[in-house]
Amino acid sequence: MNTKILFQRLGYPRHSEKVYGYLANAQTQSSVSEISRGTKLPRTTVYRCLSALLKDSVVEQADIGKRTYYS
Repeated sequence: MNTKILFQRLGYPRHSEKVYGYLANAQTQSSVSEISRGTKLPRTTVYRCLSALLKDSVVEQADIGKRTYYS
């Protein structure tokens, strides 16, 4: 099954599969700006997708200093 369809059926916001795919392939933790650049999505869209993915513990959040990273 296509990941895009799977994420839609699970009720995640549009483009969540791109955010998840980027994080799954990233070598290190990534900031919202890095995810936005890598997926070519606006930061507001990335924040919305991350919020839904975090709620279900699909991705993890780490606060390091003043910055927040996701993996």
